[in-house]
Order: sequence, then C-alpha cells, then structure tokens
Amino acid sequence: MSGYQVAVPANAKASPLPLSFESRIESRIPSVHASGVPVIPSFTHNPNGMTIYVVDAIRVTFGPGFEVQKIVTASESPWVTLANIPILIGRDSLYRLLAPFGTVLAVNIHERTKATTTVASARFSEYSEAVAAIEALHNAEVFGARILVRSSMGKSTVNSRLEDKEIRLSWAAPSKVGYAGFDTVQAAQQAVEAADGSTMRDHWVTATIYDGLPVISTFNVRFHGLPPDTRPRDLSLFGRNEGVMFERQTYSAKCFGVPAVQTLLTAFGPMDHFNISPPPYTDGMVRAWARFGSPDVAKAACELHGIKQRALGGTRLYVHRVHSVTTAIARELYCVIESEVLRLQAAIRRYARGSYLRIFVASSTLDEVNIKLVAEDNRTLVNMKAELSKILRGELVMDNPSTPAWDDFFAR
Repeated sequence: MSGYQVAVPANAKASPLPLSFESRIESRIPSVHASGVPVIPSFTHNPNGMTIYVVDAIRVTFGPGFEVQKIVTASESPWVTLANIPILIGRDSLYRLLAPFGTVLAVNIHERTKATTTVASARFSEYSEAVAAIEALHNAEVFGARILVRSSMGKSTVNSRLEDKEIRLSWAAPSKVGYAGFDTVQAAQQAVEAADGSTMRDHWVTATIYDGLPVISTFNVRFHGLPPDTRPRDLSLFGRNEGVMFERQTYSAKCFGVPAVQTLLTAFGPMDHFNISPPPYTDGMVRAWARFGSPDVAKAACELHGIKQRALGGTRLYVHRVHSVTTAIARELYCVIESEVLRLQAAIRRYARGSYLRIFVASSTLDEVNIKLVAEDNRTLVNMKAELSKILRGELVMDNPSTPAWDDFFAR
C-alpha cells in the first residue's frame, strides 16, 4: 500500500500499548507491496493524526483501533499531468490556474517536450478535485496554447538512474620520512607508541624501530608519512631524542595537490562535480572523484592514467572510469531513514576503498533528496545498491524460510 493515514481524535487518551511497540511504530513500520517487496514508510505527524507515506498512488485511512475508514486506490490518484505548457509559464501561474478546482499541494515542471513547451504535474488534496480540473482544462485554450490534462500516478518515492560520466583519481600524498635516535629501547618504544597511527597536520604517521642507515643513536625509529614541512622540533612531540634526520620530501603541493589535479582536469572540459576524500590518508594515497558532462569527456580524461605529473613533483596520477547510481527519494522518506543512510556512508568510506556515498539536494527541486553511490567495479556498486535498497525498502521478516511473519492483530 502507498500510505496509511491514521486519524486520532483530539481528545483520545494515550494508548496502553507497551513502550517497545510504540517505539517501533514511531521509528518504522515494515509493510509489504502486493509484489511481496517490503517497504520502509515515511511518517508525517499532524494534529489530526499520523500519516505514513509509502507510495503516492494508494492511501488507506485508519481510525481508532485500526478501523479502515477510507481507501484510495491507484485509479483514484490526486495527481494530474499537464502537457503542452508554454515554456515561459512558471509554477506560480500553474498554481493560480489550478487553485479554483481545489487545494493544490504540489506543482512540478518537468523536461521540455519541444523547443517552446514543457510538461508539468500537479497534486490535489483529493481525487475529486483532480477530476474536476481534468474535465475543465483538458483541450482548453490556456496561456495561448491548447493544453492537455490527464490523470497521473504521480511521482514515485524512489527513482534511480545509472551514469558513467565519472572518474576516480588517486595519487601519492606529499610526505617526508624522518629518523630519530634514542639512548634506550624503552624510549624508542614509547616514541613508536606515541607516533604510530597519529596525525600531524592531517598527515597519517606510522613509526617503527629499525636497524640500518642512518644510525643516529643506539636505538633508532623511522617515521613515515610526515608532512613535507616537518621540522626537528615536531619529532620531539613523540619523546626526547638524541638527534633527528630527514629524507628529501617527495614533493610539496598545496592541499595535498588537489588544486593541481583540478587544473589538469579542466583542460578536458568543465566538471559538474569534484569530490575529494577527506584526510588523513592512512595508505598515503589521495582519492578524488570528478564528474563530467558526458561519458566521452570522462573517457578522454582517463588518458592521464599512469603519467607522471610535473605539478605533483613527478608523482604518477592514476585515473579509472567508475559507474554511479543516483537515487532520488522523497524528503519525507529520507527524514525517517537519515541515520541509517549516514551509517551506510561511514561504512562505505571505511571498508569500500575507492567508493563513496554522497547525499545532496538538487537545485531544481527541494522535495527530493538524492543519494549517489559511486564504485570502480560493478560488483561493489551492486552490493552498495543492495544495502541502500534494504534501507529504502526494509527487510522482510520471515516466520520460516518460505512464509513472511504475520500477526492476527492486523487481520481483525
């Protein structure tokens, strides 16, 4: 079902249900489509009751005790589609056109169908209002054109698209190797414990006791991943030492070389988006993703793969083509699942190297939230999409391997 609208009288007393059950009701209620696919609903609270939207096409209104008061089927959709709208007509004009027929909840203008016209969709509060608008406006002369108005199923709460306009870039972060000598093994071990896995100015530092050149004291510690501008006094933070030496820095570049890489990419064409993984970089590699306007430009940018770049001090730049899936979901649904999406984002950043999840709101509409998944290989992308689908659709609770769990309470 698309949604459950629970009407609760204003003077109703609090339910005697256990707290755990009420918590499940307010957090999420797994439901199941006719196809058997479970869905995570979204919740909207209002003074007259609680509304749970799952899919816009079907709506069920419940009263106290889960009494079914009203059912709106897919054939009674409150959505209408308006075609052949002059391209210069905006939302405000469409609102004024539709307002005489009822309460207009939303108006969305879609892509152009011709050079001078566009398509729009609108949602009324009731099916009867949509019918009145269709009967009055279909084939009518409006805005200097003959418009077409028909019933519509409306927008789905979830809509995905696959793209291949993106590339992933990686290169070695600028760094320096340093050495410090200690007169006792205990002092050297304490320095290793203090430095290994620490960060210094956003650089990930590792440290080990070593035997070899240079020999500074009886016991020596080697530090990897230090910032290029590291000074002897910086190593004193890890303990008092008998002396310090440094190898030559790999190269020096502002902001880990990110501006230099962006300049290289703009030679191929304008970028729609550039995303950089935040430091520190535990493996010493900086990773970034760039999205171009077309797949051809992304393919051309891959010519930089494996080539040493002067702007990065002769460091090789690695470029790989990646695929992405962008899922647009209703804002009401995202408000319910936000914490789970953020946990998935953190897990991808930690365990799926070379992949990421990005959350953003498109500038063209404020009633949708976009979740973008990016991965180098199809298997990883499929796994990420499956995890996101579990959050969006919920998990089907099974009573046994072949039967979904069910409680007779819902059949009363």
